[in-house]
Amino acid sequence: MTLRALAPRFALCLALAAWVAGGAVARGGEEGETPTKAGFAYVPPGTFWMGSADADPGAEDWEKPRRPVTLSRPFFIAAREVTQGEWANAMGEYRGQARGEDYPAEGISWDDAQAFLERLNGMEGNGTYRLPTEAEWERAARAGTDSVYFCGDDSRALGRYAWLKDNAGGVSHPVGLKEPNPWGLYDVLGNVWEWTADYFGDFYPDNAETDPKGPESGWGRVTRGGSWLNDARFLRSAARAGTGQGERRDGVGLRLVFEP
Repeated sequence: MTLRALAPRFALCLALAAWVAGGAVARGGEEGETPTKAGFAYVPPGTFWMGSADADPGAEDWEKPRRPVTLSRPFFIAAREVTQGEWANAMGEYRGQARGEDYPAEGISWDDAQAFLERLNGMEGNGTYRLPTEAEWERAARAGTDSVYFCGDDSRALGRYAWLKDNAGGVSHPVGLKEPNPWGLYDVLGNVWEWTADYFGDFYPDNAETDPKGPESGWGRVTRGGSWLNDARFLRSAARAGTGQGERRDGVGLRLVFEP
């Protein structure tokens, strides 16, 4: 099947997920009004604390030092993880342990994600879809909070918001069933790890940064958010892992950023 033939099917799938085929963005009519894109959350520019504090008992060395990071531009990030239906309509195959249109695509390598983005951008034509940088991901996941999880410091609160080892039953679940974070992102913690654009580095720079994009090279790429396979400490907002960009692992999927 050609990409031209696939495009209407993919647009339909995006509509079911509350995306808008063609990437249309509604601009604010009044000065200062926030622009919108259906199916995506708007993340404003600003400064936040990125990484783990020394006082966090679950923190790893590669999540430190905690330092202020500024994102100078707003961006749109998908409210939900890419589903198997969306993946299949673009790539011609389903990817996931539990099969279903609304389950997250998983077993996705970073290289697979790049191929998906290339096809999706070829279909859409208005704006650009890409992976978030690691800093963009953490700002969106924290959603203005400064706690261990966006829902506070107590992992017992995660059950309302996330699928993890304690409640997932050994499998992923359809996207969007749990409550979202304060900025409208579903499953940003748990369900599946999410690829970012950045190479993995063993430590963060020991200084404030603006619009960081990670190391210039590395052995793998950063995944964020934890999955249905993991316990709560892997779902902390600052938790990160490095994964070889050609590796396909259960519990690893993706979430998109859109640039108009």
